Amino acid sequence: AKKLREAAQAGRPLPWTVVLTVGGDTPAEKLVRLLSDCRETGIYLFFLTIKTRDTDAVRALCAQFPDCAFILFAECCADAPALTGVNALTVPPLDDPRFPQTKDALRASGALYGAFVRAGAAPLALPEIVQRAGALDAPILFMSEPMTADTQRALEAFRAAPSAAVFPVALPHDLLQVSRRISERAMYFEVEEDGAAALRTDAGSSPLPNVFDTPFGLVLRKIR
Repeated sequence: AKKLREAAQAGRPLPWTVVLTVGGDTPAEKLVRLLSDCRETGIYLFFLTIKTRDTDAVRALCAQFPDCAFILFAECCADAPALTGVNALTVPPLDDPRFPQTKDALRASGALYGAFVRAGAAPLALPEIVQRAGALDAPILFMSEPMTADTQRALEAFRAAPSAAVFPVALPHDLLQVSRRISERAMYFEVEEDGAAALRTDAGSSPLPNVFDTPFGLVLRKIR
């Protein structure tokens, strides 16, 4: 955070985190280079959506960056236990019928875990979603929720409750909120499995050069 604050004070605000999709065809060497460049810039937190079944490759990637933190969204619930043992919070889908068994396996291994609501899942009101997560012992719940004033008030009420068993996180709203506190500007990187990149802000997503094909310094210069 120190590097990011210094960059913001110098008039060069930078994203504080990267939301990255890892697929089966994503080149490992390019992922390593991207994460190395991000770390050098001052980015140490990565949200990875795992679309590959090669969990060994994901574990190996995280292990190369022990000073970074990873939040791993396991698209396949059955793969989540294989992602434990790294510097990561493992997050399987709450709506998967295998979630209870997956949660038990994660807990037994001592792993940090949460849950996420997949896009396209049956829509539920915020209290119902949080109640379901609590019933399934998911301490952290990530969800894409339209951030209306009512939703924001509901989120704040859940978080403030002293007996709350679940901490809900709204994406992308909360990532942008954290960014404002770190670098004085709401933004973060989005990277697809082929390296296609965008800068996410309150106004939406703006395309950036492909991060696998373009020197990272040139990508950063495109940020206004």
